[in-house]
Amino acid sequence: METDDLFETVLTKTQGDRERCVSTLLKIKDRELRLIKGHLLVEEILYKLLLFKSAKPSAIHKAKLSFAQQLAIIEGLYFDENLMPDWLCPAATKLNKIRNLLAHNLTPKNLEIEIDEFTRIVISNLRKNKSDPTDKLIYSIGNLHCGFMQILATNQELEKLHPAIRSLSLKTQVLAYNSGTSGVLK
Repeated sequence: METDDLFETVLTKTQGDRERCVSTLLKIKDRELRLIKGHLLVEEILYKLLLFKSAKPSAIHKAKLSFAQQLAIIEGLYFDENLMPDWLCPAATKLNKIRNLLAHNLTPKNLEIEIDEFTRIVISNLRKNKSDPTDKLIYSIGNLHCGFMQILATNQELEKLHPAIRSLSLKTQVLAYNSGTSGVLK
């Protein structure tokens, strides 16, 4: 049985989500509203990640977890140095801090400093070329959102592996997925 390379499959699978996120943010001209909506888009993915690992999704819904609580659980459930980049959770934490500043202060102090730190975390970990993105905030939120979406898509694809393979290391699972060897996939 032939399969696509996991990396290519995940990129293809998440392209629509990336476009949805960026187009949603581009429609919003107010920077503070853009931050709040960006936070919601990231929180939406965190919730999907929780539901994916949940044996009883209604329990997750009933818990009414905060963004910070969801993020901590996601980090605990999904952390793997090969799957979750080490900058992803700190960037999400910074975005949550900015959202809280906006939600609880009429004129938040140090907002620009916090936004600069957030975009710096993302851009310094992603930039492959030296040109600056046109809008650093949209670029940063879009890539944060996409980072979590790629974790979900990767796990959804690896879920197709035989249960015996899924119990092995991530590296072995990826090799099995990419090989498409008969009997490995369900």
